[in-house]
Amino acid sequence: MSLKRMGDANPLATIFIPTDHDANLGNHRVQNISGAGSHRFEFQVPIDFAGVNSIKLYGAPSSGAAGSGKDIDLFSDYAGIGEIYNTHSQSDTTSTYDLTGFTDKIFGFDIQPLFTDIQPSDFCGIFIDHKSIGGAIKYFGIIFIYVRKI
Repeated sequence: MSLKRMGDANPLATIFIPTDHDANLGNHRVQNISGAGSHRFEFQVPIDFAGVNSIKLYGAPSSGAAGSGKDIDLFSDYAGIGEIYNTHSQSDTTSTYDLTGFTDKIFGFDIQPLFTDIQPSDFCGIFIDHKSIGGAIKYFGIIFIYVRKI
């Protein structure tokens, strides 16, 4: 995990949360999810969190996964210490993605709508489910940009 502070005048911070990894893409360690596969990712909201700027999951589609109308379902569970693990649960099962022109190129999936009520120190789980998208996507991780308390 890395933390980049953008100066005291700008209260934004960026965190990269790498995925588990089971494959390589060049010299990158990635989590390969097949065309009909699924996987879970986990991160914790930083203690100095004051608001969300952006939360994206980055991956590189294979040639079979590139194209339009790719049905990928996303689910979240999140909660703070002392709360039930799925105090908050959200999902997006209606969006489809246009990955045309992204063969082996990095693409960002906006997962911020899955976390509308996050609080500092929440544990956040994401389930990604490929619905026979025709190829694999190799996932790098999540970039979480947030407003920090100063």
